Amino acid sequence: MNIGTSTFDIIISIAILIAAFVVANKTYNKHIENSWYYAHYKNALFVRIAFSIIFILVYMYYYGGGDTHYYYYGTRSLVRLFQKDAGAAFRILLGERTPELRSLFDADTGNPVYFRDANAWAVCRFSVPFYILGMGSYWGMTLVMCIVLFIPFWKFYTMLCRMYPKNQKTMAIAVLFIPSVLFWSSGILKDVWCLVAVLQLYVHVYNVFYRKRKLFLNIVGYVFWSYILISIRPFVFYTALASTALWIGFLWISRIKNVLLRTSVLPFILSMFLLVIVYVVSSMGNVAVGKYATVDSMLSYAVIIQDDLKQDYYGENSFDIGSFDATIPSMLSKVPAALFSGLFRPLLWEGKSLFLLISALEAAILLVFFVYLLIRTRIVGFFKIITGDAFLSSITIFIVLSAFFTGLTIANFGALVRYRIMYLPLFGILLFRVLYIVKQKKE
Repeated sequence: MNIGTSTFDIIISIAILIAAFVVANKTYNKHIENSWYYAHYKNALFVRIAFSIIFILVYMYYYGGGDTHYYYYGTRSLVRLFQKDAGAAFRILLGERTPELRSLFDADTGNPVYFRDANAWAVCRFSVPFYILGMGSYWGMTLVMCIVLFIPFWKFYTMLCRMYPKNQKTMAIAVLFIPSVLFWSSGILKDVWCLVAVLQLYVHVYNVFYRKRKLFLNIVGYVFWSYILISIRPFVFYTALASTALWIGFLWISRIKNVLLRTSVLPFILSMFLLVIVYVVSSMGNVAVGKYATVDSMLSYAVIIQDDLKQDYYGENSFDIGSFDATIPSMLSKVPAALFSGLFRPLLWEGKSLFLLISALEAAILLVFFVYLLIRTRIVGFFKIITGDAFLSSITIFIVLSAFFTGLTIANFGALVRYRIMYLPLFGILLFRVLYIVKQKKE
């Protein structure tokens, strides 16, 4: 069943847009005098809303449906189940999935396509509030979700403005105005949940360890967004946990004034955090499910993907980084190819459709920008700048791990450009910050 546009959808959408405009103006007027970076607030929100509308139209009339529609139908089925059996629906909302609960869905509620896929079904569970606020309309649900999830983007951007007050414009470009990030994070998809969760984890760590404010609420927030990531894409949680934990470690190390002492305790502190990360990841077996739940399952899935590439149905939309088996040494041999694919593909000649061509242009700009900075800093200087900043070191770890696993486990460009939005803003932040420091040194 395809989703159309009814009079009700139009009325709900107009009402939501008016409400968003009123709230945005009120927020802007409240903060602009004391925080001049709020000059980007309304533009960022309205551009995001515009991309959300484009997203809706593209999936309705270009793709003719897709996973975003199945997420909507699944959410609708769950909401309707509340009218039939509120207790069972609440258990499902909290993550319980059994054949008995599955049997409660019928023709009246609708049969959710993704119920057996725990990671995809989590999107439906988390989207219930947006379905209700959107009055059951696909247009309304998508727009409300887009507007509400703009808040994590803005919180992350304001964090960067506090950290790097002289880089507010370039940070805005990286976080708020990259076209592919705007498009793929403006609809009902896994990708937007993963991206905002990662950004929020960084914000909560910053508030606890740098600003030291609302400690309990920020710890609860970190746990909440961690659960979101574990439920949808566990491997993203593992990389985010590693990078944010090491950010804390780098912070502690940087506060040691004595150079000799700092050098001495560095291995101990990093080893301690590594042990904590390994313990947490190994303890997630009862919570994380799906093909990305454990390292072993990720390795096995990556091999399956490579075998699948030999089939003809992917056509020219697939890419191949070479054969490997499900062992750590074999995977590590693919680090250069996987990293390059995760960061800079599709190449310009690999963009066979309009959307892939846009992503290829973005990737080409990033590649030129990256190479320019490597040449400008003579490579060593690039990494010296990164290691001199705890936050840049942290996001570099996240970028490298995420790009590696994406390049290793994704079979086609269509999925690649979606997965990449998880770390593309962070990569932009890294490049812009290095450029600024290089210019400052020259001056």
